[in-house]
Amino acid sequence: MFANCGVLLCYGVIGERLAGRDHAVGWRGVAKWPSGETVNWREHITVDPAICHGSACIAGTRVLVTTILDNLAAGLDEGQIVDSYPSITRESVRAAVCYAAELAKERTLALPAS
Repeated sequence: MFANCGVLLCYGVIGERLAGRDHAVGWRGVAKWPSGETVNWREHITVDPAICHGSACIAGTRVLVTTILDNLAAGLDEGQIVDSYPSITRESVRAAVCYAAELAKERTLALPAS
Protein backbone atom coordinates (compact mmCIF):
# COMPACT_ATOMS: atom_id res chain seq x y z
CA MET A 1 0.00 0.00 0.00
CA PHE A 2 2.86 2.38 0.69
CA ALA A 3 4.86 1.52 -2.41
CA ASN A 4 3.53 4.62 -4.16
CA CYS A 5 4.57 7.11 -1.47
CA GLY A 6 6.46 9.07 -4.11
CA VAL A 7 3.11 10.02 -5.62
CA LEU A 8 2.06 11.93 -2.51
CA LEU A 9 1.46 15.58 -3.21
CA CYS A 10 2.39 17.58 -0.11
CA TYR A 11 2.86 21.33 0.04
CA GLY A 12 4.74 24.02 1.92
CA VAL A 13 7.43 24.42 4.58
CA ILE A 14 7.49 22.31 7.77
CA GLY A 15 9.31 24.80 10.02
CA GLU A 16 6.38 26.56 11.64
CA ARG A 17 3.39 24.48 10.56
CA LEU A 18 2.74 22.74 13.82
CA ALA A 19 2.94 26.06 15.61
CA GLY A 20 0.05 27.20 13.43
CA ARG A 21 2.00 29.73 11.38
CA ASP A 22 1.10 28.78 7.82
CA HIS A 23 2.62 31.65 5.92
CA ALA A 24 4.23 29.48 3.25
CA VAL A 25 2.87 30.17 -0.19
CA GLY A 26 0.77 27.26 -1.38
CA TRP A 27 0.55 25.60 2.03
CA ARG A 28 -2.70 23.72 2.40
CA GLY A 29 -1.82 21.16 5.04
CA VAL A 30 -3.30 18.49 2.81
CA ALA A 31 -1.70 15.53 1.08
CA LYS A 32 -3.31 13.51 -1.66
CA TRP A 33 -2.96 9.76 -1.25
CA PRO A 34 -2.40 7.67 -4.40
CA SER A 35 -5.95 6.29 -4.06
CA GLY A 36 -7.24 9.85 -4.48
CA GLU A 37 -8.12 10.25 -0.80
CA THR A 38 -6.92 13.46 0.80
CA VAL A 39 -5.35 13.54 4.24
CA ASN A 40 -4.87 16.69 6.30
CA TRP A 41 -2.00 15.48 8.44
CA ARG A 42 -2.22 18.55 10.69
CA GLU A 43 -5.51 17.20 12.02
CA HIS A 44 -3.75 14.02 13.12
CA ILE A 45 -0.23 15.01 14.20
CA THR A 46 0.57 17.08 17.28
CA VAL A 47 3.73 18.25 19.00
CA ASP A 48 3.44 19.25 22.64
CA PRO A 49 6.44 19.57 25.00
CA ALA A 50 4.27 18.09 27.78
CA ILE A 51 3.51 14.92 25.78
CA CYS A 52 6.23 12.43 24.84
CA HIS A 53 8.92 15.08 25.34
CA GLY A 54 7.68 17.08 22.35
CA SER A 55 7.99 14.28 19.82
CA ALA A 56 5.43 14.18 17.01
CA CYS A 57 2.47 12.02 18.06
CA ILE A 58 -0.93 11.07 16.77
CA ALA A 59 -3.35 13.64 18.22
CA GLY A 60 -5.04 12.53 21.43
CA THR A 61 -2.64 9.62 21.91
CA ARG A 62 0.91 8.94 22.93
CA VAL A 63 1.60 6.96 19.77
CA LEU A 64 4.70 8.46 18.20
CA VAL A 65 4.93 9.10 14.47
CA THR A 66 8.28 7.30 14.57
CA THR A 67 6.59 4.23 16.05
CA ILE A 68 4.20 4.10 13.10
CA LEU A 69 7.04 4.59 10.62
CA ASP A 70 9.14 1.90 12.31
CA ASN A 71 6.22 -0.52 12.06
CA LEU A 72 5.74 0.27 8.37
CA ALA A 73 9.47 -0.21 7.76
CA ALA A 74 9.23 -3.58 9.51
CA GLY A 75 6.62 -4.66 6.97
CA LEU A 76 3.38 -4.19 8.90
CA ASP A 77 0.42 -2.81 6.96
CA GLU A 78 -2.09 -0.16 8.06
CA GLY A 79 -4.50 -2.74 9.46
CA GLN A 80 -1.86 -4.47 11.56
CA ILE A 81 -0.70 -1.16 13.00
CA VAL A 82 -4.25 -0.06 13.84
CA ASP A 83 -4.86 -3.46 15.47
CA SER A 84 -1.71 -2.98 17.57
CA TYR A 85 -2.62 0.60 18.51
CA PRO A 86 -6.44 0.77 18.72
CA SER A 87 -6.36 4.47 19.62
CA ILE A 88 -5.31 5.36 16.06
CA THR A 89 -7.02 5.04 12.68
CA ARG A 90 -5.90 4.11 9.19
CA GLU A 91 -6.09 7.81 8.33
CA SER A 92 -3.71 8.52 11.25
CA VAL A 93 -1.22 6.06 9.77
CA ARG A 94 -1.48 7.80 6.40
CA ALA A 95 -1.08 11.18 8.09
CA ALA A 96 2.13 9.96 9.75
CA VAL A 97 3.50 8.99 6.33
CA CYS A 98 2.53 12.38 4.88
CA TYR A 99 4.15 14.18 7.82
CA ALA A 100 7.34 12.17 7.32
CA ALA A 101 7.30 12.97 3.61
CA GLU A 102 7.12 16.67 4.45
CA LEU A 103 10.08 16.37 6.80
CA ALA A 104 12.08 14.51 4.17
CA LYS A 105 11.54 17.40 1.76
CA GLU A 106 12.96 19.86 4.27
CA ARG A 107 16.13 18.06 5.33
CA THR A 108 18.60 15.95 3.45
CA LEU A 109 21.11 13.69 5.15
CA ALA A 110 24.58 13.34 3.69
CA LEU A 111 24.93 9.79 2.39
CA PRO A 112 28.11 8.04 1.29
CA ALA A 113 28.64 7.88 -2.45
CA SER A 114 27.52 4.58 -3.93
